[in-house]
Amino acid sequence: MSTPSSPTRRLALLLLLALCFAAPNMVAQNLAVTLHNAILRSGPSRTSQRLGLVTGGEVVTLLPHGHRTGYYRVSTQNEAIGWVTESALRLLDPAEVHHPATADTSPPPPPPPGLSVTAGDFDGCPIQGDPSPAGSRFHEIEALNHLKNRSAFPTDADLDSAVTLTKLLGDGTDDTGKFDTGKAAEITGFVLHVKPGGKSETTNCRKGDPDHRDAHIELTISTTDTLEIRRVIIEVTPRWRAAMKAAGVDWATTTLQHAIEHKWVKVRGWLFRDDEHLQQAENTHPGGDTNWRATVWEVHPVTAVAVIPHP
Repeated sequence: MSTPSSPTRRLALLLLLALCFAAPNMVAQNLAVTLHNAILRSGPSRTSQRLGLVTGGEVVTLLPHGHRTGYYRVSTQNEAIGWVTESALRLLDPAEVHHPATADTSPPPPPPPGLSVTAGDFDGCPIQGDPSPAGSRFHEIEALNHLKNRSAFPTDADLDSAVTLTKLLGDGTDDTGKFDTGKAAEITGFVLHVKPGGKSETTNCRKGDPDHRDAHIELTISTTDTLEIRRVIIEVTPRWRAAMKAAGVDWATTTLQHAIEHKWVKVRGWLFRDDEHLQQAENTHPGGDTNWRATVWEVHPVTAVAVIPHP
């Protein structure tokens, strides 16, 4: 004999059904990436105790029943638990949380009509920059700057088709001779950060204004693989920025931040080995306390970039 359903039992059934329908959304929103350094607090308030700092670009887990006005309760990659401001987070869809499965085979954007990149002096800065003649690495740095300031648009024949973001990341072993600076590459990755380059780089004759500083772009292989030693650096140079501007394309660093940061992109450009960072890259300085990149290899200068659908 069946037992008549009571109001309590009907409520329990309704709650169960609600959880079943809500489950996909709960799963879809259980991860987030920090958009910048964020304070981890003991409670959902600015007056709550400060527990530590969550580094920008870190993927955190959103904890159940942990959403209050303006805050999420999270677990960090170091398993610290606390509250972070909602404005510091971007919720991740499960489709984003994986390594790219297949390569995007679509062609890169062609150069804009009339594109002309300065090949010699640029705004009074020679192609070799202005390293100090008294420096012990004067000629070496001049040669590096000459490569950074390349002006040719790489053709398909210039591409090393074997180069991918995974290959550039490497496996922690010395990769100084792995690629060819005479070749170009076309790679796909997730843009974790877009930042202004250094203010006093010799390649740009130590000019510190935004128009004469590189745009420093950090690529990762997925939205969750974001450790500093798992990032590849690509750079937009002032010469290419000026040429694109003249052709009607805005490559200002602030514009690129809004256009490509936290998106998947395909980029093309020249392969470059930045030996000035040998002691800061995991593959050439394994386990170093000051390592902030995977490899000394870069795509520099970037000559084409396009936002693409998630691979």
